Amino acid sequence: MVAGRTEKGSIVVTLSNIRQLQMRRRLLWTALALFIASLALPAVSSGQFFRDDFICKGDVPWTPGLSLLLFGPFGFFDGQFGWVANWLMLLTAATTSRRVPIRVLGLASALAAVALVVVTPFSLTSFRVDGGVPNIVCSFGPGYYLWLACSVLVLIASLLRFFPEVAPHRPEPDAGRQHATAYNRPNRS
Repeated sequence: MVAGRTEKGSIVVTLSNIRQLQMRRRLLWTALALFIASLALPAVSSGQFFRDDFICKGDVPWTPGLSLLLFGPFGFFDGQFGWVANWLMLLTAATTSRRVPIRVLGLASALAAVALVVVTPFSLTSFRVDGGVPNIVCSFGPGYYLWLACSVLVLIASLLRFFPEVAPHRPEPDAGRQHATAYNRPNRS
């Protein structure tokens, strides 16, 4: 990060263009790693409970994130749209254009992805498996929270594209004092 002064004298912290690109790439690669890890970890604890006093008691099976990813499109029939967040995160990561409308599209899709991931625990309270009694969701596991962290990292990477690209600012010496730099040292040859 480079600290620079604006015309009015206030200090602004910016990222140089190269560091900004490196930071964005690192965030996206970290988000990809978190996404892959979320597929392998347990994401949702759920079960079929035939009596009300047994709901979420005892040993409740966990569903890994990969199962939720594969069966996510069927969530549309039950009013669950969190699966769309995966495609929105991919769209955000794929928008690399410098044009403002494309950047805005990437930011909008990142915001929508985070919103869908955050709303998922409130909308996913049960889901049907093989008809009959629905599986009631008891809790969310580390797979869900890694998926949430992935969407937040994609949003941060998208926000980095809106920082101004400012060259590093070199402070100018005071008019009354001379600083020993390579430019004003006497030539001793």
